[in-house]
Order: sequence, then structure tokens, then C-alpha cells
Amino acid sequence: MGHNSRFFAATSRFCAKWAWLVIGFWVALAGILNVAIPQLEQTVAAHSAPFMPGNIKAAQTLREMSDAFGVPRSSAVGSVVLVDEHGINAADEALYRSIVATLQRDTTNVAYVLDTYDNPQLRDIALSPDHKAINLVLAGTGDVGSTRAHQNTIAIRDQLKALPKPPGVGVYLTGPSPTLADLFSAMDFSLLIITVVSVLLITLVLLVVYRSLATAIIPLLTIGIGLGVARPIVSLLGMTGVLTVSNFTIALMTAMLLGSATDYAIFILAGYHEARRNQVPVIEAISQAGQRVSGILIASMLTIAAAATAMGFTELGMFKAAGPPIAIAIVLGLAVSMSLPYALLSILGRRGLAEPRPLNDRRWRRIGSTMIRRSGVLVAASLVLLLGSATVLTTFRVNFDENAMQLDDTESSVGYEKTYAHWGVNEAAPEYLIVSADHDMRNTDDLAALDRVAGRIAGIPEIAYVRSMTRPAGKQLPQTTIGYQAGVMAERLGDAKSQVSKAVPDMHRLDSGTAQLRDGAASAVTQIPQLVSGIRQVTGLAHEVLDGYQAAGSGLSTLTDGTVDVRSALADLASSTGLLDAALQAIDGNAQVADAGRLVSSALGSALSPQPGPDCLLNPVCSRARADIADLDSISNGAVSRALLQAQRLSAIPQVTVEKVRAAEPAIRDALATLQKMVANLPGGSPAQARVQLTELVRGADQLSAGMTRLAAGLDQVKGGVDRVVDMSGQLTDGLGQATDYLTTLSTHTTGGPASGFYLPPQGFSDPAFRAAQDLLFSPDGKTARMLVIWKVNPYSAQALDASRALAPAATEAAAGTSLQTARFASTGLASLSADMRDQVWHDFAVYGIVAILGVLLVLIVLLRSIAAPAFMVAVVTLSFAAASGFSVLVWQHIIGIDVDWSVFPVSFMALIAVGADYSMLFAARIREESGDGMIRGIMRSFGSTGSVITTAGIVFALTMFALMSGRVINLLQIGFTIGIGLIIDITLVRTVLVPAAMAMIGNRIWWPSKPTAAEGHAATTTAERDPVTVDA
Repeated sequence: MGHNSRFFAATSRFCAKWAWLVIGFWVALAGILNVAIPQLEQTVAAHSAPFMPGNIKAAQTLREMSDAFGVPRSSAVGSVVLVDEHGINAADEALYRSIVATLQRDTTNVAYVLDTYDNPQLRDIALSPDHKAINLVLAGTGDVGSTRAHQNTIAIRDQLKALPKPPGVGVYLTGPSPTLADLFSAMDFSLLIITVVSVLLITLVLLVVYRSLATAIIPLLTIGIGLGVARPIVSLLGMTGVLTVSNFTIALMTAMLLGSATDYAIFILAGYHEARRNQVPVIEAISQAGQRVSGILIASMLTIAAAATAMGFTELGMFKAAGPPIAIAIVLGLAVSMSLPYALLSILGRRGLAEPRPLNDRRWRRIGSTMIRRSGVLVAASLVLLLGSATVLTTFRVNFDENAMQLDDTESSVGYEKTYAHWGVNEAAPEYLIVSADHDMRNTDDLAALDRVAGRIAGIPEIAYVRSMTRPAGKQLPQTTIGYQAGVMAERLGDAKSQVSKAVPDMHRLDSGTAQLRDGAASAVTQIPQLVSGIRQVTGLAHEVLDGYQAAGSGLSTLTDGTVDVRSALADLASSTGLLDAALQAIDGNAQVADAGRLVSSALGSALSPQPGPDCLLNPVCSRARADIADLDSISNGAVSRALLQAQRLSAIPQVTVEKVRAAEPAIRDALATLQKMVANLPGGSPAQARVQLTELVRGADQLSAGMTRLAAGLDQVKGGVDRVVDMSGQLTDGLGQATDYLTTLSTHTTGGPASGFYLPPQGFSDPAFRAAQDLLFSPDGKTARMLVIWKVNPYSAQALDASRALAPAATEAAAGTSLQTARFASTGLASLSADMRDQVWHDFAVYGIVAILGVLLVLIVLLRSIAAPAFMVAVVTLSFAAASGFSVLVWQHIIGIDVDWSVFPVSFMALIAVGADYSMLFAARIREESGDGMIRGIMRSFGSTGSVITTAGIVFALTMFALMSGRVINLLQIGFTIGIGLIIDITLVRTVLVPAAMAMIGNRIWWPSKPTAAEGHAATTTAERDPVTVDA
């Protein structure tokens, strides 16, 4: 069962001789390491690898978004969902504000919080349509899936649980990052269960196979010490950063180490039992076992280590955390297995324990005989079964739904259920479309382009709606649609129509008034010449009056030597009217004065005249009277003449005249007053100024005549225009009605849907809703905008992952020909991250798959000293993996109804390519050893000597993998199931049927380019002599 080696014989003999020393060494080493080094679980909790590589595009976009919006970098996005099935009330709102305040204070665990509920303009974003739930978006510190994100999820939940809550209110931290945290917590919980179940299953199988507790204890102690040594060393390497570790490190490393270390112990026991059956002493039997088995164990370790180490060439943290730690653990497990079992066998064997049971290999030989006799049919049947199972892979749907991987109702899964129940879609896992431009996009043109992009994205079948700057509540703002603008215009035109209709009577009255005005103007034009003529006559008379005024003034000035002017003369005349009044009263009241006056006038009439008349010159008495009067005047200074003349005048006034004067006295007063007023109102008191104004009056009259002519012509035109306006008002009313109807119809068909368009008037930028949305969806400099894309489908589904790839191209297409045609579009969020992860998974799988195949192939080539046999075995093992994967798809996807997780096949490939090749290699190596006298006899002997051993080892390893199904995480269940089924297929179909049947058909050509050596032929001859083989006919 291996290559002879004196070194390995001496090593095993040393371990047997110094058994207690070897046991003490390993026990002490395990104890010291576990005391000195923190447990692997603690290391994983503090230094777990990120779930996804930091260099994937969606993760970079998420960090760039954080930088643009001025918040700490984080991809650990989640949501706090507050639910009150009776409806959100004041107490719930108070709790919500307490939650916001608590999270905003916790800068250690919380990167940022997007509070939209407390903003009335954005409240609809956070509030569910049924008003029973509130969604608060937040980001924890660190990257999604990292240790830090896991720790802050726990810390945030502890704070939320500490807040007092109204009865019946639920608060759930959910979303992508909390979901992964719950998944890892469930995995942590599962690890102890898986380990215990694995050990119990291994113990049960060992007891069934060996029927001896003493024998069974050897593999159990080996795996116990192996775990005790490997775990702290891997923990130390993880602490120092040499190795990448995670929860998968613990689960997969433990399972692989349990299975391989148990197999190694079983192979050693098989070699020891083979020697003991040949009556070889205990120490010598141990030496022979070490000599025959050690090389095989090393080769087995190398195949597993090569496949596991190949995962170190990947980028995903899960693969890095699974592969290299498994390789180191397998190396350490081999070191324990190549020493401790020999020491235990030495102690137990010398006490008569751990002895072999009688071997009945006839059954296995019969199986071998059947494989040889019917090799062609069996090869064909095996290939049909394997290929048939593998074809199911064509229906494989990769599953990235980490939420669906949880068997239990965790807080995140319940939160998702509440979100779906109250929103109808998963508001807790939005996608982000990031728009980056080289300028501030907060303008009408760019907003129109952004709305066009949002409309295009919202039209993708997998999208429910888009929250963007132009549609913060998930649908376009009514004020920004062309329909809304048309509706506003229609409403205003309708008002104008009503006003025009109401104004029609006024227009008719205007028309009538205009006609009257026109007729009056025409009449005035005909009368203006008479007016101008009259003005000219008046001004002529006025000039004459002014001439008389000037002449009177000139005469007065001459008579009075310039002491009296017209103004003062008029003043004297006005004052004299008083004397006139007194005189008239005196005349009227004194008859004697009147009679005396008449007597004087009669006697002295001629004598009193200024010039004596002829009759007075001829009358001496008259002459004498004139002379006497002259003497008296000289004495009285003319007073006598004046008195006599006044008496004469008074006596001469008839009574009728006195009455007339009395009647005319008021008119005289008024005339003098008018003359005084007229003189006072002369401009500057100057007749020259009055003449100028009279000239201007004449000129103004001429201009008035010309203006009235033009006015009449203009009014005639106005009348014609008013007539046309009145006639057209009916047509205008009809046109406004048609325009209103058209715009109303346009508004009805363009307020929503693909024809809605976009227009935001300048005043819209100051709208409170716009400004509130701006702070949420625009970076401070306006050069970066984000849209929240809400999925109609499950954001974890393949539909969402595929559709996420279409977001940026669709946005670029929509922006073509707009002001944002040079902008850069990128998507990020759960679906984009998962899509990038999917690409990375297949890339990593391809890389490490090729490396693993080459590594295992190289190990097989060195061990078997052949090229054809290793190539055949690797091909068969790869086909076995495909068959196991197809069977897993059949069971999980088509029967159970849960798609296979993305991690299952890559991890399963690592285990199956290594362990499956390992078993085939062990069987082929034994066939080569036994084939010196022919391939047929070699196959028969190998079946008899290794059939039960390899089958037992395979069953133990398969049960160890099946033990993963005792966990509470579905991807571990699927990994355990796939590897376990693969190992069952390998030990029952591949190793038992296909490999020996195909080798029987191919013959010694399988060892090309080498042939079995003489030493192998001698060993085969010796074995043949001891174990004759008969092939049934």
C-alpha cells in the first residue's frame, strides 16, 4: 500500500519505542498552544476576512459615493425598519427620533444615517404606503461581511434593544450587511454542533468497523490532538496576518481535518492489521505499517494540500480563508497521524488490544472479478450515469441570496419579511445609480436629462420604481411634467376666455362710446374755425383795450407828471364811488339845496362857465358877476367858483338822472373792481406780457384746430379698430376655448407615463420638496447625483443580478443627446455587488480549478511515475465532481426548491478533486504494486487488500462532510451534501467500478510512459504465491 522506505520504518519504530514520550509531546504541545494562543473563534471574530474583495467595481463605486457625499467610507449598508401593525402614531414617531439620535451619536459603529422621515417633504420615502412602517437607511462602519461590520451590527442591535418601545412595536435591523452578520452568527453557532456530530458519526463508524473501542480510540485521539494542534497554529497565523481567516475557515478546516486525519489513522491501522494477520510482532508490525503506508499518506496529504493551496490564488476572502488554512491543517494533521497512532498502537498492542479482525476479502475479490469480466459494459454504464447526472448542471441557477441561506428566523430575515409586507417590494435593499459629471447638475437642462435617465431605468421590467432628484417619492413630481405645465396654461387660458367673454358687453359699450367720441370730434372739427375766428376777434379787442390802457396810463403820467398811473387812478375812482353815494343821498335828501342850486344856476349860469358866452359879454350884469366871482376866487383860492359850479351842477341834474345814477352805482363799483382785478392779473402787471400771451393764445388756437383735425382722423381709425376687436372677440373666445381643450387633453395624456417629459421652471429650485431632495440625492458640489433603484424582483435573485448590469448602459443610452451625454454612470448596491461577486467567483473558480488540477496531477505523476494514469484519474475525478454537482442541483433546486449557493461548487471542487484523486491514487498505486504478473491479477489483489479500507475511509470522510448538514446555514448544508454525495459516488462508482474496469480494458498502457519495475514484479509474485487469484469464468 505504499513505497518502501527505511526512513519511515525507523520513524514508526521510534514512535513505538518511545510511545509515552510521543504521546506526552503532542498532548503538551496541544495544551501549551491552546493556552498561549487565543482560540480560533476569537481570532476570526477580530480578524475575519471581508466577504468580498475591496477592488470589485461596485465596492469602489460605493466608496466613491461616500466620498462625494462627504460621509465616511462604508459598504456595510442596512436599514432600521420600525413596524406598528396598528399604524404609526405619535409614540412611534418619538421612538423613531430616539433611534435616530442614538445612531447619530454612535460614530464608532455608525458611518452615516439617512433620515428622511423627519423631513415633511421627504416623508413618503421613509413611510410605507399603508402608514404602518418606517424605513431608516444607515451604514455601519467597515465593509460588508467584515469583522468590523459584524461587530457593529451586534452593537447597534444592543442599543436598539435598550430603547423603551411602545407595546406592539417591532424594530428590526436588516439589509445586506446585517443579513451577512446574521449568517455568520448562525455559522458560529453551527460550528460546535457540526464538530460534535462529526465526532459522533466517526465514532459510530469506527465502532461498527473495528468492533473494538480500543481500536476506535486511536483515530479519535489522533483527530483530537490534530485539531488541538492545528487550530491554535492557524489562529496564530491569522492573528499575525499570514493567513486569511473567516467562519468558513473553522467549518471547512475542521471538517477536512477530521476526515483526513481519520483516514490517515485508518490506513495506518490497515497496514498494522495486515502485518499482524501475518503474525508479525507488534513493534515490527508498526514498523512495516509505517514503511508501507507513510509514502501514501504523504502523497494523500500533498493532493489535498495542493488543491487547498490553489485557493490562495483567488481574490474572494471566503476562498482565501478556506484553502490555505486547510492545507496547513492537513500538514499538521499528517504530522500527528505519522507519529501518534504508532505510539498508541505500541501501548495497546503490547497489551493485546487493537488486534485485527479476521479478513474476508472474497467479497471484494468477487467484485473485482465482476469488474474485469464486464469491464466494457460497466465502463459504459458508469459513464452514462456520471454524464447523465452531470447534464443536470445545465439547469443550474446560481444562488446569491444570503438571506435565503438562513434556516432560522433571524432579525434580518424578519425585517425583510416586514418590508415586503408593508411596501410590497424590498425597500431595505435598494440599488444606487451614481451619476458623475464635470459640472454642477442642479439646473433645468441637467435635471431634465436626469429625469429622462430615471424614466428609462424605471422602464426596466425588473425595476419597481426609481427615487431620483426629479422623482424623490418614486414617481415624477407633478409640477415637473409637461402635462402639469400644460394644465397650468390651460387653466390660465380658460380664465382668460372667461374674462374675455365677460368683457364682450364692455367692448360693445366701448364701441358705442368710441363712435360718439369720433362723431363729437368730427363736429368739433367743423366748429373749430369759428372758435379760432372768435378768439382772433377777442384778442383784437383785447389789444385795443390794452392800447387804451396804455394811452390812459400815458395821459395820466403826463397830466400828473408821473405821479398817478392807471392802477392808482382806478383806486381813486373806486374810492370816489363812496363820495358819489354820499352826494346822491345828500341830493336826494335835501330839497332846499336842490332849489338853491337851481337858483344859482339860473342867476349865474353864464357867469360860471369857463369861457363867457356872447350873451354874457353883452350883459353887464353877467360880466360884473364874473368879475366879482373872480375876485372872490382870488381870495378863496377858487373855492367860490367851485362851490357855485357844484351848486349849478347839482341843480342841473334831473331827478330821473339821479335815479339812473343810483341804479348804475353797483355796476360802476363792479366794473371798477373788474378793472382793478384785470390790471392786477396782468402778467408782471405789464401790457407787453399780456400781448405775448394773447399771441400765444392765437397760436394755441391754431394748433388746437390742427390737433382736432388729427384727433378726428385718429378716432375714426380707432373706431375701425374697435369694430374689428369687437368682431374678433368672438373668434378669440372660440380660439381660447379650443386652446384650453387642447392643453387639457395634453395634460391628461402627459402628466404621467412615457410622454410625461420634464420641465422645472426657475422658481421650482426654491421649492421645499426640491431642496429637501437635493440634500439627499445630490452631493454638496452638485457634480454627483444618486438614484435609488427599488427592485420589483428579489434583489438577491439572478434576475436582479442580470438587470443590474443593464442599469449603467441604459442610463448612458438615455443620456445620449442631452447635457449629460458625457457623464459617467455606475451602479452599486446589493445586486451590483452580487453580480460583481458572481463574476469574481467564476474567475476565481477557473483560476484555482486549473491550479488545483495541475497540482494534483503533478503529485499523481510523481507518485505513480506515469502520465496516462494521473491524467485518467484527474479526468475521472473531475467527471465525478460534475456528477455530484448535478445530483446536488437535482435535489436542492428541483426537488427541495432552493437554488444552490454560489460557494458550494467551488468549495466542493477543492475537496472532491483532492480526496477523490487521493482514493483513486491509493487504489491505482496498490494495483501497480500488485501488477508484476499482470494487470488483471493486480486489480484482483488490490480489491481484496484495499477494498474495505478505502471504502471505510471514504465513508468516514463522507459522513464528516454530511455532518456539515447539522448546521443552521443552508450553504453549509449544501456544501456538506455535495461533497458527501461526491465521495459516495467516488467510492461506490468511480473507485469501485469505473477505475478498475477502465484499467482492465486499457491494461499496462495506463502506466505510460513507464512500466512496472522488477521490484514491483517481485512483490506481486510474492503476493501471488501467498494470495492466489482465480478469475471466474
